[in-house]
Amino acid sequence: MINYYKEKLKIRLDYIRAGQAVLKSKKSHGLNPTKKYAFIFFAADYNNLGDLAITISQQKFLQDTIGTQYTIIEIYESETFDWISEIKTLPIQNVLITLIGGGNSGSLYDFIEKPRRYLLRTFRNYKIISFPQTICFDDSEQSMAIKEEFTRLANRCDDLTLIAREKRSEQVYLSITNAHVLLTPDIVFSYKKYITKNDNRNPDSVALILRDDKEKLMTSTFQDGLIKLCKKRFDTVKYMDTCDIEYHDDNTQELLNDYLKKLQSVSLVITDRLHGMILSYITDTPCIVFSNNNWKIKSTYETWLRGQDIVHVFNPENSYLGELESMINTTLNQEKHSIVDLNDRFAAIRSVLEEKHNARNSH
Repeated sequence: MINYYKEKLKIRLDYIRAGQAVLKSKKSHGLNPTKKYAFIFFAADYNNLGDLAITISQQKFLQDTIGTQYTIIEIYESETFDWISEIKTLPIQNVLITLIGGGNSGSLYDFIEKPRRYLLRTFRNYKIISFPQTICFDDSEQSMAIKEEFTRLANRCDDLTLIAREKRSEQVYLSITNAHVLLTPDIVFSYKKYITKNDNRNPDSVALILRDDKEKLMTSTFQDGLIKLCKKRFDTVKYMDTCDIEYHDDNTQELLNDYLKKLQSVSLVITDRLHGMILSYITDTPCIVFSNNNWKIKSTYETWLRGQDIVHVFNPENSYLGELESMINTTLNQEKHSIVDLNDRFAAIRSVLEEKHNARNSH
């Protein structure tokens, strides 16, 4: 259990360092105590189009739902501690804390989990909504300590809503916390209504959106075979990993728009990224998706995408390239694809946002 206690000590030291960073920050953002603010903590400011799409989608969702009552402010992860002191000067009833959605909750991404803990600790008396997340803990002793601390913090919050983006995460939230738990799709699914339809596709083209990080399950041998198969099968092969972009703080929307247009120009996407699948889906682009090393792709598919036939799941661990080629041909030979409309599935978030707004107005 030595690693468990080491992690517990590390968590305590993280609080001390975070507190020091808050005290050290002298930045002022001109917040007005008479106005209402909805803050998006951990907004993406780095080269990951999936996370940038989450940030844009969450901002638009909040703007559409409560934008007439609240000023929506994005706070980058790197600026988290620069805002806390000033937010604390505002009346509690004028503050809504939202945490970015995605797949960063749990023991996998420490750089987000550390400041998330600090926010849950600091704003436990405030209204907090964690947008649709996948939460994942491994079986290590360190992960046990991280899970225990998340549970302790969540259960101390006065008004915390945790939103799972698939059923496995919903089960985790319900089993380890007493918070208000919702189940909705990943917030990027809600971006579909902002996309301009474009049917000008190259009928003999494929986009490969393949990850190269700790979540990858596909072996290099299988990936090499996949690339060879695609080069043989298609005239045009585009490599479009969502991390192969050049982010600047003024080009986020442009990056997303350009990426979506590229997806609309191909006849098929093959990916092992969750947002490769989601961005394909909302652009009506046929997609074959591979499992990764956690449950977020499989569980998202099983929770929301059963009953459609534009996205197909392929498991590279238990299958062969010949089966993949057959799936490619079957997908491309479909004259029409059926989809599932997920817009109504976000009603639960709209409801809780409106409830919080109405509750504040009663003060």
